[in-house]
Amino acid sequence: MPDATPAAQPQPKKSRATPGVTNRRQEEALDRTGLVIAAARKADYATALAGRDISAEFVNQLDADLTACKARIGKAVDLTNDIRAATQAESQAQSDLVAAIKEIQTAAKQKYGRAGRQQVKDYLVGERLDASRAALVQMADSIAEKLKSDTLPGITAAKVEGLKSLRDAYVAANAAQADAQSKATAERDAIEAAVQNIADRRVQIQFAAEAQWPSDAKANAPIRREFQIPTDRPFSG
Repeated sequence: MPDATPAAQPQPKKSRATPGVTNRRQEEALDRTGLVIAAARKADYATALAGRDISAEFVNQLDADLTACKARIGKAVDLTNDIRAATQAESQAQSDLVAAIKEIQTAAKQKYGRAGRQQVKDYLVGERLDASRAALVQMADSIAEKLKSDTLPGITAAKVEGLKSLRDAYVAANAAQADAQSKATAERDAIEAAVQNIADRRVQIQFAAEAQWPSDAKANAPIRREFQIPTDRPFSG
């Protein structure tokens, strides 16, 4: 009797995603700050908070910094797109260079055949072309140098120059990708610092609310809720 158990299906491989500029934790922290600012600006609460060193200027500055941080995140999303574009450009430049090297290596095999193993090795036949960026660039340089004193069938002077151009394009594409990644990383770090600073100041307001409207008075629950602090226990920050 045939086995009726269905065969397990292979799971699709997950693609490596480029890190985003912000994350849910940061988004929630900024959203919570906006709610606390709204509560702190209410006339009935603002007067009480002012007596605890939470002035209107303090709240207004926090709001301005919150707005600026959100705008920065919006603009910084473009950096993630820049990374993707630069990575694709580098991949294409690598593919173009590898294709050019393979054509030259094939021409070397044609010219020297099986008897000319040493001459073929001079063109690095059999070496991994994708071992590393540095290795691929060195291969291109070595082959270009070899072609200064050798000719191969079908490999014209234009193709030799093309190899050099593709080599330079690959180096430039790699530098552009590294630059895009560096800028995105720096911006993520700066945004993280800004979010932390905003959250720290929000907590100052929340501690002032904690002192003004303590949790042991049940009537304070609605106010505490507005300030995003627990209604049934002290706020711990």
